[in-house]
Amino acid sequence: MKKKKYLKIFLLIFIPAVLSSCAATVPVPKGEKSPSAKSPSAQIEDLNPAALPDTVFTLKGKAPSGEKVPSLRQPETSSQEEIPGKQKLLIVSGYRIQIAALSNEEEAMTIRKEAMLKFGEQNVYLIFDPPYYKIRVGDFLTRYEAEKLQTKAVKLGFKDAWIVRTKVKTTRAEEY
Repeated sequence: MKKKKYLKIFLLIFIPAVLSSCAATVPVPKGEKSPSAKSPSAQIEDLNPAALPDTVFTLKGKAPSGEKVPSLRQPETSSQEEIPGKQKLLIVSGYRIQIAALSNEEEAMTIRKEAMLKFGEQNVYLIFDPPYYKIRVGDFLTRYEAEKLQTKAVKLGFKDAWIVRTKVKTTRAEEY
């Protein structure tokens, strides 16, 4: 008798709870995704940075005398830069050797310093491409030149060195 009473109470509580939980879902028309089904990358793609307000920061006070406060803005890069007393610097498609890609900035700086010592006259770049800090060496117009440095990099201990196609700086304009 008591079991039947408890069973009735249980069913009176359980059945409405189950039915009410199903009633909260909204049917999605066929062919459309539900709003909660959007992936995080799709949500980021929907972001329009032009619609965001510009934030202006003002610093109060003066810089110590004789010191110039550096600009926080990145300089705009063009395909040609003028170097005083030298030829024009061209930005063209070329090759570099990537010797490392790390998520730790301090380790990346250490490897960059090591590369600067080992590669001497070659330019060494530290590029942040989230979430990695990439260390790249050289500015080559041809893949053949890049392959020679890649071989040297492997001999110098950078076993994971590989060739990367990217924009490079050059003063050699004969090919362009």
